[in-house]
Amino acid sequence: MLPLPPSVIKHLSPNTYNLYKQTLPVHDVNSESSTVNNNNRITNNESTNNDRDWRPISIYRHATKTEFFKILAYVAIFFLITNSLKTTSHIRRLVLAIILTGAAVAWEIFNTFIPATSQRK
Repeated sequence: MLPLPPSVIKHLSPNTYNLYKQTLPVHDVNSESSTVNNNNRITNNESTNNDRDWRPISIYRHATKTEFFKILAYVAIFFLITNSLKTTSHIRRLVLAIILTGAAVAWEIFNTFIPATSQRK
C-alpha cells in the first residue's frame, strides 16, 4: 500500500516490477535520462530518484486493504479468545465448540456436493 522505489519492488516482487516496466516505461531501475548541461555535454541522470517512479507493490489496493483488515480482525479475535480463557474447562469447551462447528460444516459440504442416491424402481 505504501509507494516503494523500483529497486525495492524489483527485489520484493519481480512480477510486479516487470508489469510496471512493461506498462510504464519510465519504471526501470536502469533507466537513465539524458540532459544537456551548459558545456553542451550530455550527462546521464538516473530517474529512479524521482517521486513519480515510486509505485505501490499492490496492483489492486482495495483487495489489499480488505485482506489486511480481515487478517487484523482474525488476530484481534485470537488475542481476545486466548486472553479470556483462564481455566481448563473454558479451553475444553472452546475445543469442543471448534470440533462441533467443523463437523457441522463438513456434514453440510458432504450433503451439498454428494448427491443423494435415487431410489430404485
